[in-house]
Amino acid sequence: MNNKELLKKIKHARRTVTFDKSRQISDDDWQTLLKVAQNAPTSNGLEPWNILQIDNPELRKKISKAAPGMVKQLEGADKFIIFTMTTDKAHNRHIMRDIHGYSVSDYLTFSGSFKLLYTALLDISYEAWLERQAAIPLGQILLAAGLLDIDCCPMEGFFYKKVTKILSKAGVLDPAKEKLAVAVAFGYRLNEAKHEKSRRPLDEIVKII
Repeated sequence: MNNKELLKKIKHARRTVTFDKSRQISDDDWQTLLKVAQNAPTSNGLEPWNILQIDNPELRKKISKAAPGMVKQLEGADKFIIFTMTTDKAHNRHIMRDIHGYSVSDYLTFSGSFKLLYTALLDISYEAWLERQAAIPLGQILLAAGLLDIDCCPMEGFFYKKVTKILSKAGVLDPAKEKLAVAVAFGYRLNEAKHEKSRRPLDEIVKII
């Protein structure tokens, strides 16, 4: 794929609200998108996020009642996911010890320096740092979907507490250990866009210093 072809696909990608219910994403394409998110860059290799894949139609209906900005997408999208942020500090220990093979002493050293990242350097809360991290696999999966000609729609139009309660009751979310970040619907658009995508010119966006 050359530069021109790449930009053509990116410009064709649109926030899709109404999906074609008759079309489904192939298993190969969907697994590829999930693996793209899995392999997204992540600070210190911590992967402080999970994906809830909502396939159950009854659960989708329940969520839609608490999500005024996601009703059409929940109804028509072939795939619907929610990125969650892992707030349980035990997650970091699991990743560093079990996944990356850190020793106890190395993990303790890492923990001390890691806290300085978001407190002293970034001057933000741990949850704010988690939101930044969840945005990385989100961006990766959206880009990959566009390259595969799969339409998608990232969304925040839901009542946080209500959707959290619904998912908690369904047994798929533990509010004490993870929080909702952003939802994404995937599928194929029912109709083509009426207008070309409009964006600010690059010289308004990019500052070369």
